[in-house]
Amino acid sequence: MKNALLYALNEVDDVYVLQTIPQKINQNKVNLVKRYRYIATAVAAMLFVCTLINVVNPVFARTLPLVGGAFAFVQDNLDFAGLYTNYANQIGEKASSNGIDVCISEVYCDGINLFVSYEIKSEKPFSEYTNAKILQTQLDYSAKAQLQSHPDLQLDDFGVSGLEGNFIDDYTFAGVETYSLNGKSFPESDTFNISIRSLEVIQENGIGIEIKGRWKFSIPINVNTKDIKTVQVKEISEGHSIDKVIVSPIMLTVYTSYPDIYRGTVNYEVVAFSDISEDDVTIQGQYGATSGVTRIPRNRVGNVLDIYVLDSSVLKKTGIKKYTRENIEPYAIVHKQIELQ
Repeated sequence: MKNALLYALNEVDDVYVLQTIPQKINQNKVNLVKRYRYIATAVAAMLFVCTLINVVNPVFARTLPLVGGAFAFVQDNLDFAGLYTNYANQIGEKASSNGIDVCISEVYCDGINLFVSYEIKSEKPFSEYTNAKILQTQLDYSAKAQLQSHPDLQLDDFGVSGLEGNFIDDYTFAGVETYSLNGKSFPESDTFNISIRSLEVIQENGIGIEIKGRWKFSIPINVNTKDIKTVQVKEISEGHSIDKVIVSPIMLTVYTSYPDIYRGTVNYEVVAFSDISEDDVTIQGQYGATSGVTRIPRNRVGNVLDIYVLDSSVLKKTGIKKYTRENIEPYAIVHKQIELQ
């Protein structure tokens, strides 16, 4: 391997690198050419070594951590996409059980939500756990997740089953889970405790294949308030209120309140449109007897957000099936347009 690496380094085409730089004769340009040559040489060597490792020793390759962490691999393809890597803390803590390593790669807490990235590696291919094709974007798990400061409270996972992410290869899955305190704020610093009892490979037909084990973690977390903004709204009509919107780099969280007239129904609804989307940009909502939280991916909104509160039973009587601004605006109980910046 050593001789092959030296050969790769010697074979980097310095002439090609030089030809990509404008030919101006001054010392600054000469230094720039040298710097580009060193970068090209290093990149070529890195690619060669990574390829050689995977070809010669694929088992060893599977033990290597993801370059940049799990967030870097999946952050562009999540429902709540965003630059997690700009705000997350590296963790890298690993637990092993029943032939599977679970690693908590990074954590990011914006004060309202806790985002945790996981890297899960199996000693044997995940495809060998079943004869059917497996879902490539999700890996389920059963666990008890809590904050040390709230030992009697199970952290809410938004009702989403499992980790959202991707299989990197047949042995490795990178995914993210989002936890909340049902809209309440996280302490400035705390410990995230999670005990995973089983993992579940999900087949394309929806059937899960359980892998039992024991993966336990206690991870310190700290709230990162960088680029967090709270917009106080307090728009009220007929006892229905749009109270505030918390804006983070990943998510908009809309807080609303209303009379106790929707208990036992699913009639209460919040719909939102943005300056960059003609479709409803809301993605998740949790509504109690008199208050609710609605979540919107930050990348679906530019600077302007229109929020509408509806009683969906009223819209059903009109026969409206598609929610557009024009369709719902006459029936909105309360509406507010806000600017995020």
